[in-house]
Amino acid sequence: MKSSLIILIFFLLGCVGGLFYTADFDLHILSVDVLYLLMLLLGINLGCNQDLKGFVRQFSFKMLLVPIATVTGTFLFSTIAGFILSQWSIFDCMAVGS
Repeated sequence: MKSSLIILIFFLLGCVGGLFYTADFDLHILSVDVLYLLMLLLGINLGCNQDLKGFVRQFSFKMLLVPIATVTGTFLFSTIAGFILSQWSIFDCMAVGS
């Protein structure tokens, strides 16, 4: 619970900071670079795991149900939004939803 509150506080601080500060650089490039860094750190974390086979073996199909349902629901409702919002195509809404 404490870690969730800390994450929420930092998110809110970022939102408030975004209201009062305008960035003079391309935030998209910065976001992509941060994503690459996180992927690198994830790879290092998995590579340093001594019991990688046991880690992978503990996964079950039930653990994948929530991510699969989330992706499917997102694409389904993005498609529905494409029918409702006539100014954008279905593909535009699905691109935003993805």
